Amino acid sequence: MKKNNIQHNCFLIFLALFSISIIWLSFKHPWTKLSNVVIVEPTKVKFYDSDELKELEMNQILRGDFTSLEGIWRSQSGIDNGIQFLIRENCVLIDEKRYFLNLQGRAPYSGIYLTRPEKTAAAPLIIYPKGVAIPIIDDLGRIDLSGGLDPTDQTKIRILMAQSVLNREEVKRLTTYLVE
Repeated sequence: MKKNNIQHNCFLIFLALFSISIIWLSFKHPWTKLSNVVIVEPTKVKFYDSDELKELEMNQILRGDFTSLEGIWRSQSGIDNGIQFLIRENCVLIDEKRYFLNLQGRAPYSGIYLTRPEKTAAAPLIIYPKGVAIPIIDDLGRIDLSGGLDPTDQTKIRILMAQSVLNREEVKRLTTYLVE
């Protein structure tokens, strides 16, 4: 029993010395000084809403980065009556011919003009962001900007290959949407 008492007392002395040394270290060590304390606050993650994404995408295109346009673009009237082309990197493939895309700038009616420099007389590709109406020439020769005559799906980004303002039927036939 005496041996157990000695072991028990030694253990208690060890535990007391260990506790005192931990307390002493915590007050003496520089990590406890207030000047060294760093308070980290969690940051809030903000997701982009659809309008911000649209603006980011348009700014990307205006900088000459066409990656958001990559894929197959096809008109709703199909390839027999309409148009289809492929955009990859900074090129457009139309009717088995490849053209480099070049940013020409903003179109007068909120679109973005892309040209094909190798084909000087070619119609530009005009990009219409989501929510932007394509101008339509009415039966009296007036240009409608209200969107009331626009037959396209304004909830999607669209590309129209045209040199001038078209009538409703031509816009419907030639406006392309990203399909892949």
